[in-house]
Parts: sequence; structure tokens; C-alpha cells
Amino acid sequence: MLSYGPWLAEMRLGQYNLTLAALAIALPMLENCRPGRRWGFLLGAGVVLEVLMKPTQILMIPWMLSGAWRSRARLSRIAVGAFALVGLLAWGYSVQFGFDALIRAHRSWIEFLPLSTAKHFLRPDNLGLPTLMARFLDFGPGVSSVLLLLGLAIAVIFSMRAPLGRVQFLVASVLATILSPMAWRQNYVVPFLLLNATALAAFLQRSGRERPAVVFVPLLLFQILTTDLLGVDGYFAFAFHGGPLVLLLVSFWGATRLSPPLP
Repeated sequence: MLSYGPWLAEMRLGQYNLTLAALAIALPMLENCRPGRRWGFLLGAGVVLEVLMKPTQILMIPWMLSGAWRSRARLSRIAVGAFALVGLLAWGYSVQFGFDALIRAHRSWIEFLPLSTAKHFLRPDNLGLPTLMARFLDFGPGVSSVLLLLGLAIAVIFSMRAPLGRVQFLVASVLATILSPMAWRQNYVVPFLLLNATALAAFLQRSGRERPAVVFVPLLLFQILTTDLLGVDGYFAFAFHGGPLVLLLVSFWGATRLSPPLP
């Protein structure tokens, strides 16, 4: 962890991107190892938490459910856990503020979404594909919804190919970052860490036949270019023209193509 240097500033205690990544990995694995009511309910609740805390995490849901795709009983338990948490949250809010307030709050949230997306597009440190398309191709904020739907379709297709597969997880996690309208620096940290760990594990397992430098070099460049070397103005110019996105895609390609699959 110390090797990431300045990245540690983005990995503070309680950073919700790290929490969501841990949930997305741990809950499906535990449910797959111990299929039953307890872990099925917890996985369903975890699915809801992922989307509530960060809606773009919907791209992780197909992978999280992929281990249970072919079991109606397991999917039913997951659904019960999801609906139970939603019902509990709605009940708690209604008890405290009233059911009418619950309806009004959701209406206000839906009305605020376009304004929120447009506001995020104006951030100079926004590194995601929707923002780059808006800057250079004159697309409006609505392109974000289109890209998320496209990413969801890709995540579903990949997740059905290999239940809880390594590559499938990397595809979903990277898509959830680059297709997000809120893809600034701290959002890039988690997928880079996942790609790095995957390549390193493959290298240690079958050393001599991999080229992990194609993963580590973009990682180091991201660390150096987005901290001191370019300075504040240089970093924003680098980010504005999609530099971090290119580095992440190169690292992703290296982790999924050049490293052998783990058993």
C-alpha cells in the first residue's frame, strides 16, 4: 500500500468507493461459497447498498448476481434481501418524516438528477467518457444515461459468460468508472488497484510468461502525472484531454489480455 504514495490521500478511512469495491467482491464470493438464506439475504441487501450509495454501481450488479444466475432459489433469496432492505429504509423514513415526505423526496431527487449531472460535467477534474464526449463532440448530459445503459448491456453479456469471472469483474468495475458522470481522480484509484492486483497475482503465479509492465507503467504514470510532475494546471490539462482514461484503458487491456487467467 505504501508504494502508492500520493494515492493514499484518496484512500482515507470511510472512502465509499473502497467500501463499495469490498462489498462487490466479498458478498458474491461468500454467497457462492455458502449458498443459503443468510448470505442470499445479505447479498440482496448489498446490491441495494451499491446502487443507493453510487447509482453507477448498477454496472456491478450483473457480476454480483452471476454466481446465482442459474438457481431460482438463490435468486429468490437475493431478491427477498433486496426488497427487505428497501422496505426497511422506506418504513424508517416514513416513520420519521411521514409517507408524504418520502414521495416528495423521491420526486425532488428525480427532478434534481439532470441538474446534478450537468453540474458534474462542469468539473475540470472530471475524467469520464461522458464528459469527454460532451467537451469534444458537443454531446449533452443525456449521453451519460445512454452510455450507462450500453455499459449495463455489456456487463450482463460478460457476466453470463463466466459466473464470478475475473475478467468479467474487471470489465464491470472499469465500465462503472469510465462511464460515470462523476469520474474524477478518486474514482480511478479503485479500478487501478484492482487491475494492478490482478496482474501481480498472475505474475507471481506464472512468473516469466507475463508482461505486467503494461499494467504497472500506466499505474505509475497516473501516479506521477496527476500529482507533482505536471503541477495543478498541467494535471487539469492532462485530465481535460483524457489522459487518465487512456492510461486506465491500457492498464485494463494489459490485465485482461496479457496476464493469464487465474484458476
